[in-house]
Amino acid sequence: MFWTTHIAVGAALGSGSSSKLSALVKGALSHPILDTIPHYDFKNKIFSAGDFFLGLALLRLLTDSNHDSKILLGALGAGVPDIEGGLVFLQIIPKRRAYFHKLFPHAKSSMVQALAQESMIILIAYLITKNRQKKAPK
Repeated sequence: MFWTTHIAVGAALGSGSSSKLSALVKGALSHPILDTIPHYDFKNKIFSAGDFFLGLALLRLLTDSNHDSKILLGALGAGVPDIEGGLVFLQIIPKRRAYFHKLFPHAKSSMVQALAQESMIILIAYLITKNRQKKAPK
């Protein structure tokens, strides 16, 4: 699953949370659930770097006018597990030392299917977050 997808869903969950703790927990719980959806894992460092920066840009866009810490904490909870995968990918830690993604199943799909479905998930999560921001008291 793309890191950007995890960030977008975590932000959407955080935007609807009643507390900072629940935002963080919801984001963290969303990660393994999303990883059970069939997806394509790219093995390209340039794409992975682009995914990382796209996720950061999306998070900045979502928090630009509304500095809601629950959005950030939801995204953080959802995105942190992939830091381990990034460290393995960059060969900073050995794969045998990576534990999080061994705990949960990862369903695989084609690249085209993954790009289509994850683009839709990101768009829906973005729209949910923006809609909740409009309704939030100022």
